[in-house]
Amino acid sequence: RCVVVGNGHVLKGRGLGAAIDRHDVIIRMNDAPTLGHEVDVGQRTTLRLLYPESSSTSSSSTSSSSSTSSSSSTSTWGQGEGSLMAVLAFKPADLQWLQQMVEKNLSPGRGLWRQAARSWRVPPSHVRVLHPRFALTASRDLLLLPVTETRPGSAPSAWSKLPTTGFIAVLAALHACPEVSIAGFGYPANSPGALVHYYGQSRMQEITKDNIHNVSSEWNLLQQLMELGHVTNLTPVIASDNPHESPSPATR
Repeated sequence: RCVVVGNGHVLKGRGLGAAIDRHDVIIRMNDAPTLGHEVDVGQRTTLRLLYPESSSTSSSSTSSSSSTSSSSSTSTWGQGEGSLMAVLAFKPADLQWLQQMVEKNLSPGRGLWRQAARSWRVPPSHVRVLHPRFALTASRDLLLLPVTETRPGSAPSAWSKLPTTGFIAVLAALHACPEVSIAGFGYPANSPGALVHYYGQSRMQEITKDNIHNVSSEWNLLQQLMELGHVTNLTPVIASDNPHESPSPATR
């Protein structure tokens, strides 16, 4: 049994941590912490997926066994014993960044459109690259996003849109697991001042400003998967969560 844990504020107060931890495979995204949020999101991590640009964090550590805080250039996620970290690489700069991180020989992040982490606490033996086929399938075949040549150093909004980390994670989980659940999916899209994540203070107005994901299309596809019984949603949006909550995936 696999569960893909999104970063949405819909997780806060649900007390799903124990239920999440009972899954065989637990997939998390980007810099989402578990430390201090174990009651709602659990503490185990099997696999963490991220784009290089989503690796830089000011969040607390993601491992319950660690307790240091991090700066904007140092990431402390992925420290759980045996957990793996997989990079979503779709441009040459992503692989260059990953190689430099593993070799601890990091130069300025040329070709990246946002500051990426410059150090981490992930053993090289725990680092993976998710096959680019998943991102291509999500972009071209499912979301029908235009696949264009990247412009080094420019923001995605300048040339294309990208699938969210969470959507790619669900796709990967469906390839590997006979039973897939999701938790923490749902942007408060109709309330600009609403909190986006179960951690931190990011507001919806900051997320919509980027405009690099087609979250409506992603959510429509996820709904189809749920209706067909391929995916189970552990955190369906209810009125008490947020009166302005709108169903679109919070996965960044």
